[in-house]
Amino acid sequence: MPSIHHTPVFFPRFLCAVLIFFISAASWMQIRAADRPERTAAQPKSLLAYVFDERFSVVRSRPDVEAAYLRRLRTGHRVFIVSNENLRKNEKFRRVIVSSRFVGWMLNAALAAPGIPGDDEKLFRFAMQQPGERALIALKILTSHFEKSSLRPKALLQLGTLADQVAFQISNRANRKLNPEELKLPEGLDETDLFANYRGLDHFESFGIHFRYQAVSDQFAYSGDAYRELIRRYPKAGETVAAKERLRDIRVQPGGVKPDRSTP
Repeated sequence: MPSIHHTPVFFPRFLCAVLIFFISAASWMQIRAADRPERTAAQPKSLLAYVFDERFSVVRSRPDVEAAYLRRLRTGHRVFIVSNENLRKNEKFRRVIVSSRFVGWMLNAALAAPGIPGDDEKLFRFAMQQPGERALIALKILTSHFEKSSLRPKALLQLGTLADQVAFQISNRANRKLNPEELKLPEGLDETDLFANYRGLDHFESFGIHFRYQAVSDQFAYSGDAYRELIRRYPKAGETVAAKERLRDIRVQPGGVKPDRSTP
């Protein structure tokens, strides 16, 4: 009696299951791809920028000087510029991200971005047109955040020169406001403790610009950090020679005359 062979049926069913799985997976991937926005060269991105001119640093609801006033940002405030491949440096307004919940528009004249060609020159020109303290902060923003700028050696030397001059101005103000003979100091503290904690230094300290009180001369003097960085980072730059000379004798400029505390 001939034997009867039964053909197994589980193998074709397994192949069908595998085929159905791959078809479903492919369909799911196509749906996900369709849901994602297409990436193009013009897709908006963000560029880090810094406020350097408070005259124009108002954030508004629209790119219009008549639009609603939202907030004024202080010098040194960090924002992100919303941009695309067609970003033009001569645009009047920039769309800025101040925080995750605060977006608005600001005049381009108030902002400098390391990622935008020419903004280092804009910042340096601004510094050269401003009085001492305002120029000092602008130069500090440039030297701290525009690492690839060819203007850094010149800016570092100028920063140190201005800081020497500002130290003299700080000394005059401090000596008018802080008279140890009139202010009763706590026991154990002296004139050096009083002047070293002068509130007029706070703004500069927040930007990393340091002044030290010298009791011998009764003056503040710039720490010389910009000169040291210039010598260390750019030993072959033409500005390095002047930086070395000024670093030899950090002192108040100009004059070095002791301020009169009786000056009103």
